[in-house]
Amino acid sequence: MDGVQNQLYPALKERGYRARGRTLNRTTSDGLIHVINFQMGRFDPPGTSYIPWLREKLYGRFTVNVGVHVPEVYAVWFSWSKSGAPALVHAHECCIESRLGNLGPERTDVWWNLGTIDEAAADVMSRLESDALPFLGRFETRDMLLQELARNGEVLLTHRSKTVSAIVLAARGQLTEARQFLSEHARQSRDPKDLQYVHELAQKLGLDKIET
Repeated sequence: MDGVQNQLYPALKERGYRARGRTLNRTTSDGLIHVINFQMGRFDPPGTSYIPWLREKLYGRFTVNVGVHVPEVYAVWFSWSKSGAPALVHAHECCIESRLGNLGPERTDVWWNLGTIDEAAADVMSRLESDALPFLGRFETRDMLLQELARNGEVLLTHRSKTVSAIVLAARGQLTEARQFLSEHARQSRDPKDLQYVHELAQKLGLDKIET
């Protein structure tokens, strides 16, 4: 894995990414953080049974996660203050996330073999340039993020697109618009726990009682 990273990191650093371990961050002009993370396959204990498409042997392979971290969304989700924000953002701390393979023509998860370092690094770099970096570039600012969520949010975030939009808008002081997104989410939801979450979120954001 170190060998793959050594081939990829210089080009990514030229694009403004800083690296620590297996993760790279880039802060946009609007304070969003783009994340690229290299995830190694797990080591399963001896005797583990593998089933194609259900449980595959991933040891000796790796995949790539990409995502966008929005500080105010993370702060609300995890009750963190801005001063408590992580120095390095990891993939699981993003509200928009994908696997590199899912952004490519296959539209499915891809794991690369660490036994072929040069070949794997070349393919990953090509895919980063053609798929991941343009994808992340669609989220350079909060305005762009809101536009993407409105246009294609269900693909990116499934049920979370409206709640993310509401948090961003509320942080801007656009409370009427934020309330509208949460009301739309509540009307479309059939899960009682999800409805409870939406009402609790509205209270946390300082919104009036939302319509359902």
